[in-house]
Amino acid sequence: MLLTEGNATPTETGKVTDDPKREQKQRQVPVAYDNYPIRVKAGPYEARCIDAPPTYFDAGFRRWGQALTFELCPNGEVLQAFLNLGTGKEPHAGPRSNYFKAWVIAKGRPPRRGDKMTADVFLNQLFEVDVCDVTTDCEGLSKAEPLIYSKVARLVRRLT
Repeated sequence: MLLTEGNATPTETGKVTDDPKREQKQRQVPVAYDNYPIRVKAGPYEARCIDAPPTYFDAGFRRWGQALTFELCPNGEVLQAFLNLGTGKEPHAGPRSNYFKAWVIAKGRPPRRGDKMTADVFLNQLFEVDVCDVTTDCEGLSKAEPLIYSKVARLVRRLT
């Protein structure tokens, strides 16, 4: 088909096309992230751990981490806790780490010789947790108000 002024439309890039559907597709911006964390009022909550995936290496921070997903009771809102597991070749939870402290709370005792400190200990347990807002980005700069979200800052005690 020959493009003429009567049947051609300019696209966002200035190119001329005769296909309105193609033009529509070119103007749509893909959703980059459709599950942005929510924000709730900071403070203590009861929460059940509903997911504890395997540890992961965060290339951006060049460290190992463990994410735990919690469902706040009774409203059902979902928040995450992010626990640092060191920068070595393998994940490491030293006695001063937040992961170690959380694991001891979940297990009800310190680890014994030979214990594997897996995240399974958190699953389906009910905890009292402290929730806080994440107000700075990875570079330490303040987040814009719409980008602030909540996270589980720490486990206070196990309830079940």
